[in-house]
Amino acid sequence: MPVLPSLPIFQQLVDHARNGRTAIVDYSVSASGDAEYSYTRLLTDVAKFRDELSDFLGKKDLQGERVAFLVESGYNYVVVLLTIWALGGFAVPLCTSHPIHEMLYTITDSDASVLLATEHFEPKIRELADAVAKESSQRRALYIVPHHLPSVTGEIPDLVDSPIADPMRHALMIYTSGTTGKPKVTHALDNR
Repeated sequence: MPVLPSLPIFQQLVDHARNGRTAIVDYSVSASGDAEYSYTRLLTDVAKFRDELSDFLGKKDLQGERVAFLVESGYNYVVVLLTIWALGGFAVPLCTSHPIHEMLYTITDSDASVLLATEHFEPKIRELADAVAKESSQRRALYIVPHHLPSVTGEIPDLVDSPIADPMRHALMIYTSGTTGKPKVTHALDNR
């Protein structure tokens, strides 16, 4: 079996877009599988959200800052995750079914400086942001992810030069809940 060269994630996504491939079939939107999203559309939505979030935070590179996010499964989850990486952030997904006190632990333990949530989870993330503010004096940015209508695309955005392309950047921190106490970090992946 041939060994494929290791390419940064966005270069691989751009290559798939150039080949006209389907990136996601989102059954949470359409049980029949009618909600298909191409790699071109995905990359366009990531580039658009990256620019919106960059403007909001006033930063072009998060330089590994942790970004905790509360997003339902599906297309938007992938857009949010890739956007965090496109800004050079270290993604910390929050489990949508966890109670506030477990999410609070995850945010404070991971030292997340940015909190993201979709409109669906706005009440929960605002409650969480209030709890975080009471627990810590560190200011955290809160951003409600607007509902992104899938882009009509024709051109593939170039995300290859995103900060996450650096193989030494961390990308994802996952917490799991256990029966014996607080959530625990189970993985800290890097982009190697």
